[in-house]
Amino acid sequence: MTKLERFNMVLAQDLNDKKTLYGGILLAEMDSVGGFCAMGFVDSQVVTVGVNFMNFFVPLKENDTYVTSAMVSGVGTTSIEVYCQVHKANIKMEKEVLVADGFYTFVPIKKIDLPALVITSEEDQLIVDGYQQRKQLVTKQKLGNA
Repeated sequence: MTKLERFNMVLAQDLNDKKTLYGGILLAEMDSVGGFCAMGFVDSQVVTVGVNFMNFFVPLKENDTYVTSAMVSGVGTTSIEVYCQVHKANIKMEKEVLVADGFYTFVPIKKIDLPALVITSEEDQLIVDGYQQRKQLVTKQKLGNA
């Protein structure tokens, strides 16, 4: 499995002082869906080792419905990159507005050979094409913080 979606609704207890969905809840939702996507891809438990290139575009409010989607966007020798998006959804659960997106990095908890990534659409290919460049940026950031 290289793609996964999960639907949700913003509840009153998830709001911040601005009456919008607390960003940490959105990050956790993306991490969870991304992690399940990575686990399905490698058929093994994984842990999150990085949240990269995170963007917030529009807020979600109480009772808004949204869909969190994830797809494997790159595979290294030991890690899996997953691209996550959150879209506000209408009552028919059709995607409407991009709320947030980001790239997460996961590694299996045990050493395994990672499978090859199979691309299924031109849209997916566009995201996958940037993997090596994103990986180099993340490596430079880590070295700069060392």
